Amino acid sequence: MLDTLISIGDTLKEIRETKGFHLQEVAEKTTINYTSLSRIETGKRLPTKPQVQILASFYKYSEQELIKQLISDKIIYEVQNEDFGLEGFILAEQKIKYGNSLFNDYENLDKFELHSRRYIGNKAKLTDWIMEIIRQETKGNETFIDVFSGTSIVAKEAMKTYKNVVLNDILISNNIAYQAFYDSENWNSKKIIDIVNEYNVLNPKDIKENYFSKNFGGKFYEHDISKLIGHIRQDIENRKNELNSKEYAILLTSLIYTIDRLANTVGHFDAYIKKPITKRPLNFRLIKTEDFAGAKIYKEDANKLVRKLKGDIAYIDPPYNSRQYSRFYHIYENLVQWKKPELFGVALKPEPENMSEYCTSRAKYAFKDLVENLNVKYLAVSYNNTYKSKSKSSANKIKYEEILEILNSVGETQQSQNPKAFFDSVFEVIQEYNLSHSYIKDIVPQELKDEWIKTYYAKFNKKGFDKLKADYNSSTEKSVLQLYLLLIFGFNRMLRFNSKGEYNLPVDFFKEIEFQEDDFVYLDPPYLITFSEYNKLWNEETEKRLLDFLEWLDAQNVKFAVSNVSHYKGKINQQFFEWRRQHNSFDIKSNYISYHDNSNKEFKEVLITNYEPEIFVPTQETINFTELETVLR
Repeated sequence: MLDTLISIGDTLKEIRETKGFHLQEVAEKTTINYTSLSRIETGKRLPTKPQVQILASFYKYSEQELIKQLISDKIIYEVQNEDFGLEGFILAEQKIKYGNSLFNDYENLDKFELHSRRYIGNKAKLTDWIMEIIRQETKGNETFIDVFSGTSIVAKEAMKTYKNVVLNDILISNNIAYQAFYDSENWNSKKIIDIVNEYNVLNPKDIKENYFSKNFGGKFYEHDISKLIGHIRQDIENRKNELNSKEYAILLTSLIYTIDRLANTVGHFDAYIKKPITKRPLNFRLIKTEDFAGAKIYKEDANKLVRKLKGDIAYIDPPYNSRQYSRFYHIYENLVQWKKPELFGVALKPEPENMSEYCTSRAKYAFKDLVENLNVKYLAVSYNNTYKSKSKSSANKIKYEEILEILNSVGETQQSQNPKAFFDSVFEVIQEYNLSHSYIKDIVPQELKDEWIKTYYAKFNKKGFDKLKADYNSSTEKSVLQLYLLLIFGFNRMLRFNSKGEYNLPVDFFKEIEFQEDDFVYLDPPYLITFSEYNKLWNEETEKRLLDFLEWLDAQNVKFAVSNVSHYKGKINQQFFEWRRQHNSFDIKSNYISYHDNSNKEFKEVLITNYEPEIFVPTQETINFTELETVLR
């Protein structure tokens, strides 16, 4: 028993008696009173560290040995007297082994939920609606078959209702995820956590270049991160003999979920973003497993598999356009198989495999064959035609009318349309392009927060916005949904196109511009005395820098015009108001196009120029927008 171990009180008593001191004598010759000494020696209390140091000096005994005794007693006390004492002791051991800061970070991280991973076409926001309709229209069933499971979000919901759920997908990375989340094989949680903790203390500087870093570093992933990914993947493979199939699947799937948000992409691997990659840490986190004894997991061609199966309900959600998922997620397929194949092209893809007929011109015939060979009582099909491709060849490969015709040929058909379909599509595109990192709860790199203290999300969201703009402009069939999101995430909901008909609202700014004498500069800076979101970094100092810059332009014989607010709700921009007297000043009759109604404001907006406009303004005090356009020319 722990309480039979020698305590520091016993040790101090033995030293005192060996040295020939009475307790009262020790109390008189040290600053420790008699009662405290007595309680320490009888084990009723622990001495403080200063008291141990005083007694070590008085007895001429090793201070270090006594301090170690004190620490061990404190640990024993905590283990004996706290509900989680032993667990706390083990935790302390882990902190020492892995480093306190790392261990605290890891312990506080939530495990990945099934829906945490980005995946095009996933039904996370439609699942409740889909399953509600299926449950209402079908009764007394036990077996649910999902032959195109994808992320398995629908199958997971079906597990709440049905005794047996069949999951199938042609992608190996999805199949390994099903094993990790649902397989009922027992697994050693402590062993897996120990391995994860080892991964979380890896230093990329100590890791050699590997297959993953040589191919994907600096492209799809930041280079140091890619070294870690390759090293961890190889380590999982090296441990395969000491892991059961469930543990192996958990580590691989956790790796995929961990690196998903670190990818330098818009959510898939058809291409990488050709811009510098922001460095972020690789915090390896485990997935949250949800064992289900009734799960039957397959990785087969759906049309071949259905010939072997019999069930009550089948749910079908095949790909409908040319997006081959094995190509979109080739890095995950490569990572799971770990055959290290030769890679080709800019996107560094291996030779094609697991290609689906549903992404080709044969989609209609494949769908017909599937439906005719299903051995089920009920069939539920979801169809989405919101994806707008860049070419007609990439449009949906099977039309809605063709699906209805095929379904009607095998039985009575009912149709349901999701009233929230548009909004679900909106959120799907937001996630596909990473338009809102705050919405999808991405971790913003600390260096970005440090550099852009109040606007770091804008900098973080920029890549996705640029990609969406490029896709919209290059598309032959313009997507209203894409344009809507460009407006929503663009500056002040402004709609702006160039002479080519391209949406061209810019993001960011030029860092260096060279001005020449014949140039003309127009500025519309943040308004110092108003409260718009984008004004929050504008202050008296930046306002003065602007005015100094304008004076510098004037000295270089560069013409400028600047619009600004001089009066707002009783406030006056005194600095700007005084400065404008040195130049030509015109009040502007405002008529705003913002979604806010700004036409009846309690403010005065002015236009200042350092040249005489070539139009006649009767009072030289007021100018309307037609005249303003002429002035700026």
